[in-house]
Amino acid sequence: MPYPEEDLYGSKAEAEAKAKEIGCVGSHTHEVDGEVFYMPCEKMEDYENLTGKKHASDEDYTLVERQESEPAPKKDQIQGSKKMSRVLRQASPIKLNFLRLLKSQ
Repeated sequence: MPYPEEDLYGSKAEAEAKAKEIGCVGSHTHEVDGEVFYMPCEKMEDYENLTGKKHASDEDYTLVERQESEPAPKKDQIQGSKKMSRVLRQASPIKLNFLRLLKSQ
């Protein structure tokens, strides 16, 4: 049984139509009680960033407002650190000092 109020749809087409409405593309899946559901956006993080909503927990797929002060998921923090390291390696000495100053704040 789909749960459109929670943006959990029974078909990929429904989720992708909703994705267009909210400004993303694609869909991703969640399994609830052995049943596969589709949600808008290729990644949950994209959905969260666009709607400001997230699942209440890993077991509870009810959508709740995401708190502004919540840190990014750990994997996004790691990816961000890797990107910053790559930028620092490729930057000129002046850019390096500026980026280090920004990072320290």
